[in-house]
Amino acid sequence: MSDRGPVRSYRKDRERKRSMDKKPKDVKTKDSDTTEVRNDPSPEEKSSITEEAKDITEKAVEEAKEETPVETVDESVKEKTTLDDYIRDVGGRLQWKSNLRKINTEASNNRPDDDKHLYKLDSSLKKNTAFIRKCKTFSEGQKEQLIKEMKGLNLTKYMGELAQGLMECKLKMSDVPAMVEFCSAVHQMYAEFGVCLLENWARVLAMKKEDKVANPSKLRVDLRLFSELISTGIFKLKESLSVLGNVLTTLVAQDKESLSNISIIISFCKHCGDDYAGLVPYSITKLAEKHRYTLPRANLLPPEKQKPLRNILKDYYGCLSAALIEIHKELAVIERGNRRQLLTRGEISAERKERAERIAQDKEKLYNNTLQMAEAVCEPMVELPVMQSEKDEEEEAELAAEVTEDNLGSLWDDDDTKAFYECLPDLVAIIPSILYKDSKEEAEAESKTENKSVELNDDDDDIQPDEEDVEEVNLEEEEDVNEAINLSNRMVFDAFLSQLPSCVNREMIDNAAAEFCMNHNTKINRKRLVKSLFTVHRNRTDLLPFYSRLVAALAPCMPDVPVQLCAMLKQDFRWQVRKKDPVNIESKLKVCRFIGELVKFGLFAKADALFCLKQLLFDFTHHHIEMACTLVESCGIYLYRSADSHRRIKIYLEQMLRKKAALSMDSRSVTMIENAYYTVSPPDTPLEQRKERPPAHQFIRKLLYSDLNKSNCEKILKQVRKFNWEDPDIAAYIVKCIKNVWNIKYFNIRYLASLLSGLILFHDWIATAVTDDILEDIRMGMEVNNPKFYQRRTSVIKFLGELYNYRIVDSSLIFKVLYSLITFGIVLDHEDSENNLDPPQDMVRLRLVCVLLDTCGQYFSTGSSKKKLDYFLLYFQRYYWFKRSHPMFSDERKFPLGINNLFLETITSLRPKLKLFENFEEACVAVQKAENEFLVVLKKKGFIADVTVQPINKDTDGLNTISEENEDDNSHSQHSVDISHSQHSNNRSRSASQAAPLEGLEDDIHDWEENREEEAGSQDSDVGMEQGEEELLLPSAPVKIQCEEDEEFLAALDKMVNENITESKNMVRDRNNMVNLAAPVSTAKGKKTWEQLQEEGKEEEAGRVQVMVMLRKGTGGGGGGGGGGKFSRGITVSADSQLGEQFIAREEKEAREKARLKKLTLEISERQEEEELNEAVSHLQRVTLGPSRRGFKPQKGAPDADAIFGKKSAKF
Repeated sequence: MSDRGPVRSYRKDRERKRSMDKKPKDVKTKDSDTTEVRNDPSPEEKSSITEEAKDITEKAVEEAKEETPVETVDESVKEKTTLDDYIRDVGGRLQWKSNLRKINTEASNNRPDDDKHLYKLDSSLKKNTAFIRKCKTFSEGQKEQLIKEMKGLNLTKYMGELAQGLMECKLKMSDVPAMVEFCSAVHQMYAEFGVCLLENWARVLAMKKEDKVANPSKLRVDLRLFSELISTGIFKLKESLSVLGNVLTTLVAQDKESLSNISIIISFCKHCGDDYAGLVPYSITKLAEKHRYTLPRANLLPPEKQKPLRNILKDYYGCLSAALIEIHKELAVIERGNRRQLLTRGEISAERKERAERIAQDKEKLYNNTLQMAEAVCEPMVELPVMQSEKDEEEEAELAAEVTEDNLGSLWDDDDTKAFYECLPDLVAIIPSILYKDSKEEAEAESKTENKSVELNDDDDDIQPDEEDVEEVNLEEEEDVNEAINLSNRMVFDAFLSQLPSCVNREMIDNAAAEFCMNHNTKINRKRLVKSLFTVHRNRTDLLPFYSRLVAALAPCMPDVPVQLCAMLKQDFRWQVRKKDPVNIESKLKVCRFIGELVKFGLFAKADALFCLKQLLFDFTHHHIEMACTLVESCGIYLYRSADSHRRIKIYLEQMLRKKAALSMDSRSVTMIENAYYTVSPPDTPLEQRKERPPAHQFIRKLLYSDLNKSNCEKILKQVRKFNWEDPDIAAYIVKCIKNVWNIKYFNIRYLASLLSGLILFHDWIATAVTDDILEDIRMGMEVNNPKFYQRRTSVIKFLGELYNYRIVDSSLIFKVLYSLITFGIVLDHEDSENNLDPPQDMVRLRLVCVLLDTCGQYFSTGSSKKKLDYFLLYFQRYYWFKRSHPMFSDERKFPLGINNLFLETITSLRPKLKLFENFEEACVAVQKAENEFLVVLKKKGFIADVTVQPINKDTDGLNTISEENEDDNSHSQHSVDISHSQHSNNRSRSASQAAPLEGLEDDIHDWEENREEEAGSQDSDVGMEQGEEELLLPSAPVKIQCEEDEEFLAALDKMVNENITESKNMVRDRNNMVNLAAPVSTAKGKKTWEQLQEEGKEEEAGRVQVMVMLRKGTGGGGGGGGGGKFSRGITVSADSQLGEQFIAREEKEAREKARLKKLTLEISERQEEEELNEAVSHLQRVTLGPSRRGFKPQKGAPDADAIFGKKSAKF
C-alpha cells in the first residue's frame, strides 16, 4: 500500500512552481551581469549601488511583513497542512485500491489450470463448516487468522455457503477494509467466489421504488462494502455497476419526500463518491484552488461515466435544500405566532410549544445533513432567508424589555427572604450516599411513570373548568404498612413527627431534615412524613414555609417526597373546588397557601399553580374569592417577578379586577381582591426625589451612621471635632444626626454615646440639647403610641441608658423616665384600660423598661441607686402583673411568651435573689406596704405635718391618696440631717402620682445625702460615686463666693501647716532612737502567782485592767528578755479607756465563743447517747419479736431499763 505515485506527482508540481518563481530572479541576475559588463562601474559606484540595493530590499521586506499579518500566515499554514493531510490520505487509499485491483485482475492468470493443488487441502465438513461459522462473525481483528485458516482448507464445495455467510455478517464501518482484503484473498484462490458473491449481493440489493429500507444502518455498511468490492476488481464492472446504479437510483427516487435515506446517501458520497462520481469535498476544492494544489483523482471510471451519478446526487441535494427552506419558513411562522400569543395572552399552549420544539429539532437535523451533503457533492451551502420583519423585531424587543429584571424588580424583597428560599442545606454533601441511594433510585424509577402536569387547551379565550372526576385524598394507612413497621421504630418516628410543629426557625427545620435523612429514611417513613406534612392543622399556617423548606431540603436525596406532596395538594385542591363546600374555609386556604410556598421553593410547577388560579377565576364566588386571593398573596409576587410567568399572572390579575367590577360583591370581598392585586402589582407612583444634601452633611452622616464602630471611635471623634463648630448650620446638623439615633445600627449606639461624651468636653452645650431632645422623643412616643415608631423608641431608650453609662445624665433622670414609662397615661383598672394611652395588647412599654434596665441597670448595685432600683422593681412588677392579669389573656390567647421571658431575664440579671410576685394582688400589697412605711418615716422626721396612712387592702388596684394638713417647706432643711439613707431611697422611689407634693423635700434630701457621702468617702472609696449624685462629665466653671467661714478656714489651715512643719524639724530621723513602740494588746496569759491573782482581783474591783504591751530594744524587766530583742510588759489601765474597753470586749467575745463550743460539744455527746439507745432498743425488739428458739425461756416481767442503760435513757 504505497503512496509514492501521488506523492511523486505532487512533488513535481511543487518543484515546477518553485522553478517558475526563480526564473525572474535568474533573468534579473543575467541582466544585471550584462549591465555590469557594459557600464563597467567603479568600485565606489559598486558600493553605493550595493547599499541602495540593500536599503530597497530591507524596505520591501518590512512592507511585506506589515502587509501580511501573523494571523494570516498561521491560517495559510493550517490550510496547507489540511491539504497535505487530505492528499496523503486519498493518495494512500487510491494506491491501496489500485494494487488490490491489479492483483485481483491478474488472479485468473496466476491460478493453476487444474484443481490438483486443492486436493492436498483439508475438505472435511467439520472444519469447513466451522470456518464458515467464523466468517459470519467477521471483524477486523480476525482477518489474519481467517486468511491463514482459509489457505489450509478446500472450500470448492462451500463457495455458496461462504458467500452467503459473508453477506449475513454484521459489520462496522471500520471493518470494511479488512473484509475487502479477506474477499480479495478468497477471490485470488477461488475463481467462482466472485460470481457467487455477486449473485448474493444482487439478491440482497434488489430494491423497488415502493419498498422501504428495513435496516438503514446495515444497508449503509453493505453499500460501501459492495462499492469497495467493485473498485478492487473482485466484481466485473459491467455487471456490478448496474446493481449499484439501481440501488442508488431507487434510494434517491423514494427519498425525495420523506428524506429517510439521507444518512445512507451521505455515507456513500463520503467514502465512494470519488470513485463513481468524481466528488471532492467542497472545502478541499476551495483550498486547492486558493493554494494551487493538484488533487489526486480516482481512475476507476472515466469522467463521462461519472457524470450521470453525479447529477443524481446533486439533484438529491437540491431536494434537501428545498426541504430545508420550507421547514425554516414553517418554523418562523410558528415562532412568530407564539410570540404574538405570549405578548397578548401571557402564555403559550402546550401543543404549540411541542410543535415548535419538534419542528426546531427536525430543522436542526435537516440542516446538519444538508450541510454534510453540500460538502460531499462539492456544492455551496444554501442560504436560509430572513423571515423576521421590522415589526416582528419591535414586538420582540418590547417583549424582551418587559420581562427584564429592571422592570420586574428583584425576585425577593430582602436578603433574609432570599436566603430562606434559596440557601438550602446540601444534604447530598453532608449525608453519606448509602443513606439515600435507594430512595433516589426508587424515585427516579417512579418518575418515569408519573403523569404529566395538567395541560390546558388555550386555543379558546374563555377559561375552561376542570371537568375530570376527582376523589378526596385518602389518608388512611394500609394494614400491611402498619404491620411492616417495627414497634420501636414507629415510636421513634412518631416522636420525630411530634417535634416538627416546634421547628419554627430555619436552623431547626434544617436539623430535622438531616435527622430524617440519617435515621428515618425508609419508604414507609417517607409516606408517613408526606401525610404528616399534608395534614398540618388548618390554623397553623405559620408552619407552611418551614415544612416547604423541609421538603425542598429533602428533594435532592428523596425526589419522591415533593412529588407525592404536590400530587396530594393538587388532588385536594381540585376536590375542594369541585365539592363547593360552603364550610371549612380554613382548610381550603391552607391548601392554597401550602401550594404558594412550594411554588417559591420551585417544587410546585408554576404552570400548575397558575392553572389552580385559573380554575378559581372560572367560578369566582364565595370561598373561591378568598382562595384566589390567598394564592395570589402567597406566591403572586414570585410569579409576577419571574420572566416565564409574568404575563400570565398579569392577565389573571386583570381578570380578577374585571370580575370584581362586573359581579356584585360585598365590601369584604372587594377589599380582599384589591389588596391581593396591589400587593403583587402596586400602582405606579412617581418616584420620590432623593433629597440632595451638601457634601459636608453627607460626610457627617457617613461618619456617624456608616463608619462608626468599636475600633474607630476615637478617630471619628477627632474628625468630628475638626468641623467648623462656629458655623451654626454644621453644629446644628451634627447635633441633629446624634439625636436621630435610630438611623444607626442598634449595636453601635453605645459608640455614639461614647463619641458624645468626648464631644461635650469641648462643647458642653451639646449634652443639654441632645438630652432634651431624647426626653422629648420619649414623651412623644408615649403620647402618640404609633406602632411604626416602636423601633425608634427602642433605639432612643437604649441611647438614654448609654448616656448614663458614660456619665452624661444622672440616675434621677433615669428613674424619672422609668417611672414615667409605667405610670404616664395608665389607669390601674382593667375596665378603663381600653381608653388610655397604653392598650392591654400593647407591650412596648414593658420592652422599653427592660431595654433601659439591661443597658444601665447593672450599675444600680450600691448606695442610694440600689434602694431606688429595689423600690422601682416593686412598681415594675405591679405594672407587669397588671398587664398579664388582663381578661383578654386567657387560655385561648396567652400572654406573649417573648415578653414574659424578657421580663424574667431582666429581673434575674439585676436581682438574682429577688422573690417575684405571683399575681397582681401580691404586687399591689407590696407597693402599698412600701408607701405606708415611707409616709410614716416622713411624718416622724417632720417633713409632713400629718399624714393619713391608708390601710393595706388587697382589693385596691392603685395608689391611695395622701392627706396632708400642714406643709412647711422652710423646715425641710432643718430636719434633713436626721433622715437616714434608706428613707431617702424610699422617697426617691415613689411613683409619679405621689412625687409631685414632695419635690422640695426631694431636693433637700439630695443636699443632705451629698454631705453625708463626702464625709464617708474616706471609709468607702469604692462606692463613693454610687452613694450620692453621680459625677457627671458636664464641665462647668467654678464660682467663688466670699464668706467669713472661708477666711477662718484658711487661717486655721495655715496654723496647722506651720505646726506640722515645726514638729517635723524636731523629730529624730534615726530609727535606733525609737525605743518604745506600742503594739496590739496581747491576750496571752501565762502562769501567775497567788499575789498577782490577788492584785488582779483588787484592780478589777477598782475598775482597772491589766494588759500586756510588747516593747522592742528595752532594758526593763517584766516578762521579756533584755538586750535588743522584743519583750512584753504588763501595765494597768483604766477600764473606761479605749484600750481597756477593747481588752474587755475581746475577753467577753472569747468567753462567749468558749461557751458556744462547750454547748455544741455537750449536744453532740447527748445526740450520740440517744443514737446508741435507739440502736439498743431496736436490737431488743428484733430479738423479742423474732421466732422462738427451742430450749429458751424468757424471763418473766419487763427488764429494768434504768439498770441496763442508766437514768439518762429517760430522755428517750
